[in-house]
Amino acid sequence: MTGGRLQPDFGFGRRAVRNFVLLKLCAGFIASVVPFASGAIATFSYDGPPVTFGVQQWVKIPLQVSAPSQGGFDLLVGLRVQLQITGGNNYDTVVKLQAPGENGPSIYLINRPGRADPYFGWITRFDNGFVVTLADNATADIHKYYLYPRRMDRRDRLTGTWQPDGRNVNPGAPWYEYAAAQRLALTEVFKNINPVGTWYLWVMDWSVLGGTPVLQKWALEIEAVPEPTTMVLVGMLCIVAAIQVLKRKHVSPQ
Repeated sequence: MTGGRLQPDFGFGRRAVRNFVLLKLCAGFIASVVPFASGAIATFSYDGPPVTFGVQQWVKIPLQVSAPSQGGFDLLVGLRVQLQITGGNNYDTVVKLQAPGENGPSIYLINRPGRADPYFGWITRFDNGFVVTLADNATADIHKYYLYPRRMDRRDRLTGTWQPDGRNVNPGAPWYEYAAAQRLALTEVFKNINPVGTWYLWVMDWSVLGGTPVLQKWALEIEAVPEPTTMVLVGMLCIVAAIQVLKRKHVSPQ
């Protein structure tokens, strides 16, 4: 059109080809630098000697987590915990996991199973340990494992994969506080933290009755991804700029 009036660019001509090429270049740039597909899953295992639980006193066991050689490992997106505990009675067993940092977040993995049930919870007193994996996607709560089909090994230790207890209740609290407590999930507590550093497993036996538990092994299976990089942000700005070019109107020559 003539008269210097504005006309929109509907995608035809050299300008449209140039803009299309710009968009393709930006899209390729983003695809090459977005790192989230290169996350990593790694398992870290405690290889120290067995640890005897403290009687109404916390004992902490450290586990060092480092970034694997391949894949980004900055933001935690998944977590599973493996425990092997022998002896004691399960009703009085307490295990808590804490993330790195002086005040790192924590969760009760096991918190006196059966304590929330004043009628049948005492059944767990006859069980003597755990060989379990704790994961959010398990089907049943380990605190109430006695209500579900379960397998015990020859040492009367609970086996299988269970949801973590997640009840943030002082182990000395009465049963009704356990019953009323809201549960937390592993990913709810730890998601998006940086997993690199020293994790701690805190263990305690609430009563001397039935013997004292011993921690034999424990391990963390961590899934983590990289943080968004500066290059990704630059690429996003590139896309925005390209879109603005496509939307911009131009003045046609007379």
